[in-house]
Amino acid sequence: MLIYLEKRACAIYKFDVPRRIICANLIVMTAISRIFTDMPTGRVAAELGIIVLGVLIALGADEWRQNEIEKATELRYRERLLADLIDGESRLNGTISRLESVSADLDFLIDMDFGASSDDELVGRFANASAYGGSSERYDHDDTYDELISSGNLSMIESAGIRENLGSYYAFVNGELKKGFDGIPRTLLYDFGRLTGYLPVDTEFGDALTSESRKRIIEFVRDDLDSNYASSLRLVRAIIIRNIGSARVGLSLNARLTERLRATIDAEVASLERID
Repeated sequence: MLIYLEKRACAIYKFDVPRRIICANLIVMTAISRIFTDMPTGRVAAELGIIVLGVLIALGADEWRQNEIEKATELRYRERLLADLIDGESRLNGTISRLESVSADLDFLIDMDFGASSDDELVGRFANASAYGGSSERYDHDDTYDELISSGNLSMIESAGIRENLGSYYAFVNGELKKGFDGIPRTLLYDFGRLTGYLPVDTEFGDALTSESRKRIIEFVRDDLDSNYASSLRLVRAIIIRNIGSARVGLSLNARLTERLRATIDAEVASLERID
């Protein structure tokens, strides 16, 4: 019987149960067996006790292993969420940088003071303002969060505060922030396409345009821009400036959530290192 239990213990040990737990239980079971060796009734009781203890060890080992699996899974989810947020930070910073560039080019077109400007500058600024002034932004850095929601595993993130912050953050960047970009008038986008036959995103500051397309843009900017058109550009610029502010709010939410997630990951890693 004890030989069987030793084999059982070795089998359990392969599943990473601490060796001291197995040894302690084997000592107890051996002691019980020796006490009742010469007593028939006692021997039966001892054997029964050994079986019960063996079952308890097995159950305890399974529960311990399941808890460790769940902890490891949660840690991986937190690490993936953190990676997504770091990617989101990069996207938001890139958006702010692009929109600030668009805003500057819109200011240039609104002022309509092109006397000292080269043709290349006119084409480049018009193309840049068109490329981002009439397009929506996408923030596809929510794969892990979507997986947690769709699989019903969001509760694996133990902190209720972090779960709430995740929901608020992604609701903002995929809802209010994106809605703001979708609301930008397509004034320059349509005019760029009408003049060139291209969407502005298909060019890099106008570099890929034909000479004929460039000529039409130059004539349009120098001869056709008027105060009414400038007014429509002011509306685009106002929305762009508002969206820069919204992107900064998203960046602030991202930073706070990133800090909280990183702190929980560091604490978990430190705890595992102490155990080792």
